Parts: sequence; structure tokens; C-alpha cells
Amino acid sequence: MRMLGLLFLFFFLACTNSQSFAPQSFPERPYQLWMPDNTHSKPLPLVVLLHAYDTTPAVQERFFRIQTELRKAGFAYAWPKGKSSRTGQLHWNANASCCAQDGQPSDDSAYVLAVVDDIAQRIPLDKTRVMLVGLSNGAFMAYQLACEAPERFSKLVAVAGAPPTSCPALSSSGPSVLHVHGDSDTLVPLEGGKFDAMASSFPSAASMLELWAKEGACEPIESANPPSLFRQPTTQKAWVCPKQRRHLTLWVVDGGEHRLEPTPAFSQAVLHFLNAP
Repeated sequence: MRMLGLLFLFFFLACTNSQSFAPQSFPERPYQLWMPDNTHSKPLPLVVLLHAYDTTPAVQERFFRIQTELRKAGFAYAWPKGKSSRTGQLHWNANASCCAQDGQPSDDSAYVLAVVDDIAQRIPLDKTRVMLVGLSNGAFMAYQLACEAPERFSKLVAVAGAPPTSCPALSSSGPSVLHVHGDSDTLVPLEGGKFDAMASSFPSAASMLELWAKEGACEPIESANPPSLFRQPTTQKAWVCPKQRRHLTLWVVDGGEHRLEPTPAFSQAVLHFLNAP
């Protein structure tokens, strides 16, 4: 009977495309689950969108613009929400660098992992293809999740955020990473920094990717810079890590600030990364 119930729910989601659920361990924190246009009995890959500070998932989707193509490609797409501060800003408590509010940090890593586990109870989920996409505070959160549970995620797209200062797990394993950053970002500088005197410093994302590539015995990839992804030109560094079966890619937007302005080519490039083996 339980299997029949799961199949009914699966096909109901397929017809309605999205529904709101909450993990049993976080009943006060719902998430939205979008289903692909054409569903089959085979397990589905999943993309988890992590929004920026004081931003909703729907607004964040307008930056990435990947929902329609993910549904066409047969991906499930989840929109969890950060916790609301006393003044109403949604945020993620990723780590000591970013961005606990009100002096009451929440365990957002446990929440997002619970969302993934909840989805696995509701639909046929390909647990080898669970991917994170985050911007700013959401990128900090994505890196923290990959650091704490590298075996749970296959891909990570981080825009204008930073990884933890220390994360040995990502030197030896973990998801393929696509990091995007403007070199004129003063809020989250590419070379690292800190938000205020109470916060811990965050490292240079570029230096961390280079460190992971070195420690993982990854090989540099000679390739042309990507096409016009933003209003300014973008340069690329990339590595392939045969032993770890992953890729590391860094796109630096020349003159790009924290609020990047993507072209339609950016969405296609992100989708290509998510779809690639």
C-alpha cells in the first residue's frame, strides 16, 4: 500500500508540477518541489536552489532562469527557504562567516539535508545526482553543505559566495564545482574578507579551488574563455580530477560587482554544467 501511495503522489506531482512540503524534523519550514514535465519510473536527478540573503527562492530563480529547462530535461527542482530574522530577512546560517542573525543561529545544514531526505521519501530520487545551486549567502550555504556531507552532492554551482576557511573533505572528494565571481565584488571579495567584527573571515574562493586542485592531483584544462555570460567578459580556469571523478571550474567576471547581470547564455552554461557527466 505504501508503494501505491508513493506512486500516486509521484504522478500527482507530475500533473501539478509543484507542491509544498515540510520535512518531519522541520515542520515549521516548508519547501517547494517542482517536478519535470515528463516523468518516468526511473530515479530523477535533483537540483536544490539556495537563495541569497533577504531574497526569496522565486526571486532567485529569476537570476538563474533554469526552471523551465530543468523540467524539460527531467530534473526535480527544490526551493527550500532560509530562516526569517526578527526583521523579516530570509537568510542561511551557513557558518561563522555568514550569516547568522538575531544571535540565534539555526542548523540550516540539517534542514537542507532533511529536505533532500524528505524528497527521497516522496519521489524516485537518483541519490547520485543531487546538486546545489546558490548565490551569495546561498553559495556560502552550498559550500558548507558540500563540506559537511561531500558524498551527498554531485554538483555545486556557487555565485558570489565563498567556501569555509578549512574544508579538507573538498580536497579529496565531493562534488564538481562551478564558481562564478566578479573581481570587483566589494561585498564578498574574490580575494576573501569578513562582513563585520563579529564574523569570521572567509577565504579567497579562487585560492581554495586552486588548493583543492593541487591537493586532489587535478590537471588544468586548456580551454577558451566562456561566451558572453555577463555584460563584462569572463575568464576561466578549470581542472579535471580523474581520481575523484569531478571537475573544478572558476569563472571570473572582469569588473563584475556583487550584483552580476547575466545574459541568457549564463543560464544555458549552468544547465550544461548540471547536465554534464
